[in-house]
Amino acid sequence: MTHGEPVPPPGDWLAAGTGEDHAEIWDRLETRGGFPEPCTRNDPRQHQRWSTQRRTVLVREDLRDISQVRQLALVEHLALLLPGRVGAPLSVNALRKELEVGHDTVSNWLGLLERLYYCYRIPPYARRIARSLKKEPKLYLWDWSQIKAPGARLENMVASHLLKGRARLKRSGVQRVRALRRAR
Repeated sequence: MTHGEPVPPPGDWLAAGTGEDHAEIWDRLETRGGFPEPCTRNDPRQHQRWSTQRRTVLVREDLRDISQVRQLALVEHLALLLPGRVGAPLSVNALRKELEVGHDTVSNWLGLLERLYYCYRIPPYARRIARSLKKEPKLYLWDWSQIKAPGARLENMVASHLLKGRARLKRSGVQRVRALRRAR
């Protein structure tokens, strides 16, 4: 999904920057998302084209390749609805009514979009399992730049980084060490 030549990092990218540099980088990360191509370029039109092309390729090509979904236009409509649902408990029933399809169909489509790294869900945490099963999970996007509300965008960005950090710790074996300590 490149729209030209890749942009190399600046020659001094390892050097410590000023506070202004950090603010600019933070701003760019928040508004352009965490994907390298749109984040390294400072062109809003380029970012919009990249995001639209990513969603189109994901739904019309990748989704078609891994599933038997025939209603690609409805799945794309679902993908357009999801940025407005970020940060709140995800009601599959409300999405079902809006898309006028079955509950299982929407759940299946959400699962497919998760497999394609468009979105992910985080289940609620509660000490009692019965309570967490009753609550709905929250939905987040891997490309948080699609989210219009600044609070939801920040929450999504933090959730994405926490999830990536957790995966990194899990790969390094830190969770296994904690589990062994608890077992003693």
